[in-house]
Amino acid sequence: MIFSAHKLVYSRKKPWVVMIEHVGDLCPIMYDIKHLGLYRSLIEKVLSSKWCKRIMPYHDTEKVTLFKTLNCEKFKDKIEVVNLAVPPKIFEKEYGKDKISLLFLGTAHKSNIPGSFEERGGLEGRNEVVVWSIGKASREFLYVEDAAEGILLATEKYDKSDPVNLGANREIRIKKLVDSIAQLVGYDGKITWNTSKPDGQPRRCLIRAKPKRNFGLKRGLILKKA
Repeated sequence: MIFSAHKLVYSRKKPWVVMIEHVGDLCPIMYDIKHLGLYRSLIEKVLSSKWCKRIMPYHDTEKVTLFKTLNCEKFKDKIEVVNLAVPPKIFEKEYGKDKISLLFLGTAHKSNIPGSFEERGGLEGRNEVVVWSIGKASREFLYVEDAAEGILLATEKYDKSDPVNLGANREIRIKKLVDSIAQLVGYDGKITWNTSKPDGQPRRCLIRAKPKRNFGLKRGLILKKA
């Protein structure tokens, strides 16, 4: 089975599923939403094909948009909302005790699909994750809603020409970050550090004093909670 992210698959030999963030993803020319009407009949024909097994919008809002934009009558039963980054335990709770495997995320182009992936029907379990470097470098991560709040506050209250960088003012070493992600998603496989790869810049962390002083941006969510 072919897994396609953001792209229709014009295959008459193998079954496929498609995950979409926006209805414009389905346009032959990606994101060409302005000319969606020109492609509508083609898109509906491809999605109605027996080879298309599942259409997976990221969220309920996009599912509603699909029904408003296309005539989904012939493939409405294939549409299923699949939220991203949900820990396996939540899936297990919702769908019973079925074993959860990782779905191969990538392009539908055959050059990027391993033979073993197709042979296994589209599901590929991962017993090992390889991470670059030794994990000593640190990075900071700003929660998207905190970034949005900062932009809004700056628009309303900041009237100077000097640039202001938004940041969390919290940094985390890559090794600790990898361990945290593995714990959150329930991954218990092997983590291998490829020490032949570079660490990159040793640190990246912004000081929040300027946005706090100029337009009152408060400290946001910590990484694990976000």
